[in-house]
Formats: sequence, structure tokens, C-alpha cells
Amino acid sequence: MQAKRDEETPGEERRLSIPPEAAGKRLDHVLGGLMEGHSRTFLKKLFDRELVRIRGKAAKPSLELKGNEEVAVFIPEPEPLEAQPEDIPLAVMYE
Repeated sequence: MQAKRDEETPGEERRLSIPPEAAGKRLDHVLGGLMEGHSRTFLKKLFDRELVRIRGKAAKPSLELKGNEEVAVFIPEPEPLEAQPEDIPLAVMYE
């Protein structure tokens, strides 16, 4: 898995404001609530690739928030699937 973001990586950067009531909570838990439609596994991969940043530095999932932080999350475009059909013999069991 590729680490860090380079300028040529296609994708989208989202800037999120952490609400004050999130103070004392873990960053990964708060992002899970703010980024609906993305699984915790997907968010973990973003953290592992250092694509979640606070003040320009890679953030750890366990970071305890103070509230009112600005978080930049880079979401790379999905990699294209490379599945190819195979010509394999199949026995028809019932018609």
C-alpha cells in the first residue's frame, strides 16, 4: 500500500471542522461520525497511509481532540479493478 500523498495522486481533499463537543474524544471515532458512507476499515487505511492531517502533520487515530481543530482528509480515487474473464469448463448440473 502506498504511503503518503504526492501531488500526482488523483483524489479529493476534504477539510473538516471538529465540533467543540468532540473535545476529549479520539480522532478516529469522531471522523467515523463525520464521514458518513465510509467504513472504519477505510478510515484506518487513510490513517495508515498518512492521509489524515492536522496542522499539516499526519494524525494518529488515537489523537485526543481539543475541539475546533481543522482536519484535512485526502480520499484517493479507487484503483481500477483488473478482473479478466477466464475460459474455464463448467459442467451444467441442471437445465
